[in-house]
Amino acid sequence: MCLYPDRLLRNLAFSVPELDDIEGRPCWFVEGSPRAGARSGPPDLRLHRDLVGIDHRIWFDAVTGIVLRHEGSIDGEPCSTTALTDLVFDQPVVGDEFRPPPGAVVRSRHELLRDHLAAMGIDPDTVDLDDPVQVREALRQGG
Repeated sequence: MCLYPDRLLRNLAFSVPELDDIEGRPCWFVEGSPRAGARSGPPDLRLHRDLVGIDHRIWFDAVTGIVLRHEGSIDGEPCSTTALTDLVFDQPVVGDEFRPPPGAVVRSRHELLRDHLAAMGIDPDTVDLDDPVQVREALRQGG
């Protein structure tokens, strides 16, 4: 998922950005809260489809500006966490920049899908994991 947070961000007031790091990748960290006068009445950011919460902690990639991580809270209670774990580019990327951090467990899409189906009580061996129609049908029946 690639977050385009413009609609949310223009309604927030941010702290001064601090240089930080996420799994070895340099980023800028900010905290955001509803901006006074952003809209008539208090902004209701709880239902925003990408970044849920009233108060926010956001880590932006220092090179690209992409949102790498978001933590949302309402009345001091955590309510959402979003982390960018995969990037797709239309041109080659230097492998050292986007390799998994040391000790990370890397699992294929098929492994994750098999585990998800099994957790739902569906025998993954009965589903062609490369056929989106079969996968959707199995998930509907399991749900």
